[in-house]
Amino acid sequence: MHIARLFLLLWILGGTVDVAYGSEEEVLVFGTFRVESPGSGGVGPVIVSGARGTEGFERLKVEAFGREFDLTPDQLNSLRGVVVNGLHLSYEAGYRALGGRTIYLQFSTGFTSGIKRRMFVVITESGSIRIGEKP
Repeated sequence: MHIARLFLLLWILGGTVDVAYGSEEEVLVFGTFRVESPGSGGVGPVIVSGARGTEGFERLKVEAFGREFDLTPDQLNSLRGVVVNGLHLSYEAGYRALGGRTIYLQFSTGFTSGIKRRMFVVITESGSIRIGEKP
């Protein structure tokens, strides 16, 4: 009788083990992408387009302020290794002495549980481009 109880217990536990080991969420990374915004506050339309390869960004172009900004190979290298499946766009009117109007691109790695990593590309109207983990 004890053996039957043991088999029953193992069978019950074996059934719950399958439930406990559910699937794991994985990142679906950007490949080629293009995001368009009508803009706000005089920034004009904003278009962000790019391509990622196995090593990271191969191309990133931002159209804003009536201009085009193509990131250089060195700037793209600053984004190397960043796994991207999200992009947030925002804008700040800014003070002219500090570069004027500013576009913020926030590239992120995220899951349904939240964002795990962020990387910012900050472009000012005067043409400066900063890349880092903080804006």
